[in-house]
Amino acid sequence: MKSAKSDKEKKKDSICENISAEKNVFGADLSGTKTKHLITAIEKERRFYVGGHNGKQILENALTKLGMKLTDDSNNFFIKWVECKKSINYDKFKEGYQIVNHIQNASCLTTKIGLLKTLKDYEKNQKLLKKKFSVNNFYMETYLVDSSHESQMFFQTFKKGELWICKPSSRNQGKGIFLVDDLSQFKKKIIDEKLSSVFSKPCWIIQRYLMNPLLIHGCKFDVRVYMLIASVQPCLAFYHTGYARVTCVPYTNENLDLNVHLTNQYVQKKNLLYKEMKEQTVLSFDQLNKYINENVKESKQLPNDWVLNGFQDSMKVIMVDCLKASLDKLDKKKGCFDLLGFDFIIDENMKVWLIEINTNPALHTNCSVLNNLLPPMIDEVLSIEIELFDTNLVGELKSLLNFQPIFNSSTRYQFQTK
Repeated sequence: MKSAKSDKEKKKDSICENISAEKNVFGADLSGTKTKHLITAIEKERRFYVGGHNGKQILENALTKLGMKLTDDSNNFFIKWVECKKSINYDKFKEGYQIVNHIQNASCLTTKIGLLKTLKDYEKNQKLLKKKFSVNNFYMETYLVDSSHESQMFFQTFKKGELWICKPSSRNQGKGIFLVDDLSQFKKKIIDEKLSSVFSKPCWIIQRYLMNPLLIHGCKFDVRVYMLIASVQPCLAFYHTGYARVTCVPYTNENLDLNVHLTNQYVQKKNLLYKEMKEQTVLSFDQLNKYINENVKESKQLPNDWVLNGFQDSMKVIMVDCLKASLDKLDKKKGCFDLLGFDFIIDENMKVWLIEINTNPALHTNCSVLNNLLPPMIDEVLSIEIELFDTNLVGELKSLLNFQPIFNSSTRYQFQTK
């Protein structure tokens, strides 16, 4: 007698329902003789192209293990993984026969201005539908600096003693970020930045700074987790656990040094303490969970293992909301997927806040936690994408190991808290 399926197994099965057996999820019509011959040819010569340096060795190892051969031809490939979507020629992309690792207009989520506009548009639409949705429930109050209307709103909102953070829209690794505690200095800084930008017009957001973060041994931390948008049509999305990033120096909101406030490795490795503290600046979820259980649980009246349960559930709900907000904006090309890095922070009241969403998340294995986390995750991402390409999606998705389903447009499944 077969044992009853667990909830996790049922969720895996639901990912694969309601897809036509005549087409795979990437749009290759398998019923025609010509197409069958083309698919056979691709099967014989599956080649991969990896561009850039981010995770290059991890990716090449993973794809080689899957039986593919490396090519230096950036146009003729079976699967292509690059750092930036500008490295993909979508006009020449062979939809249904090739796979690429960026969704063409995912910038509606992955740039700071794109995310802000996407969430605000969704909020307006939800209000028209009489549904409850407030961006400010999980995303700190934010204004578009280059909008005269929104910048005036910020000037009226700002109060002495507050701290805000200004971020350029399309940069990462903390580049271009500065803290704001004085309006006159802020205005001068923006004017100077615009005057010095000869070739492009810089764009910023200004965001209320979370001044009361939960701390680890007195230091600020945030959390990076992952969403795999494995397909856009139908939209299939999965969650993967990540890690916590901790600063090298104690937190204070009286010091505007970015070493105190930004947790990413690009900033922290510039600190003189980084070499001796490197392993302490990145914590696994199990390590974070242990710290919260031992140092925070009792004072905050949390259930045991809150990090592994309630915290992850809160992040998943926010991630699904962001995805739903973008559904009408994401390009529907078959064969495009995206691995996104979602950054979250917890305040001292244990409320979870979204910081930002990143394309091309760092795949560097410069410490033991990342070395244990990232290579298996990339193996699974690639196995999922190739299985989606190869199968009719009937039955269980066999490549699913540590990724957890959180959204499936074809079955109308979405993660919700109980």
